[in-house]
Amino acid sequence: MTNSLEALKRDVQATLYKLTGAFEPEHTSEKQRQALSDMFDTMQALIAALEQAQQRVDELDKLTAEQDQQLINYASIATKNAVKASESSQLSVKLPDYRNSPDMHTKQFYEAVGFNQGLDACIEAIRAAGGTVEGE
Repeated sequence: MTNSLEALKRDVQATLYKLTGAFEPEHTSEKQRQALSDMFDTMQALIAALEQAQQRVDELDKLTAEQDQQLINYASIATKNAVKASESSQLSVKLPDYRNSPDMHTKQFYEAVGFNQGLDACIEAIRAAGGTVEGE
């Protein structure tokens, strides 16, 4: 955008100089000369305002690029910290052994079946949470 601003500035200045030089003083009234001078001053002020705006845009672009880089750095640090935290908090659980009952027709057999099903449910939940079960 800076190049187009410079080109605009050159075009406006060239046009204004042509306009001021196109009028011969003896054929131009004081009022016309004053209007041309005012227009020239106004255009110069507009060009200066555009240049200041372009400088601010350039500053903001630079600042945005710096902040983008900082955000990338922070995201990288956060990712590394999350990985470290997940590695250090790895869940490892030691569960009791499965129960066996020698006789299928006793109360202990059905209790053992229920206990073993509960162990299976616990193992699934621990694995789903990212943990491991010791002894498997």
